[in-house]
Amino acid sequence: MQDYVGLYGLVGSVKRGFSLLEVVVSISLVGLIVIFVLTLWPSSIVASQAADEQIEAESLAQSHLEESRAVPFSSLGIGTQQLSSPGDRYRVFREVFQPPGTDPDQTVGIRITVLWESKTRSREVVREMWLSSVRS
Repeated sequence: MQDYVGLYGLVGSVKRGFSLLEVVVSISLVGLIVIFVLTLWPSSIVASQAADEQIEAESLAQSHLEESRAVPFSSLGIGTQQLSSPGDRYRVFREVFQPPGTDPDQTVGIRITVLWESKTRSREVVREMWLSSVRS
């Protein structure tokens, strides 16, 4: 220890280490940071699950749209039908419609709708494509 001249000329010694106040403040700061991180954790998990559901629904809609595209043009009848989906979480519908202002013999629209229930609300993905018949 070293001697020093303190306030009002008193002689004291330099102590090494942390005071009780410094320890309490540092533990409080660490506690606040931990609480902040732990409150964000559940919301990030929910957001991640919602994103996974959205990606799966988008993929399902795209695959059904591509399957519909492979069907011969003449066999696409106007109307709505429910399509099969893996599991029972998603409901998939295909609507074949006549786009406004187009020739019914040459152009049809296909709309794929994927519906599912999320923890917070009902959700849907809708993808649409127009197909034209090519005549030679």
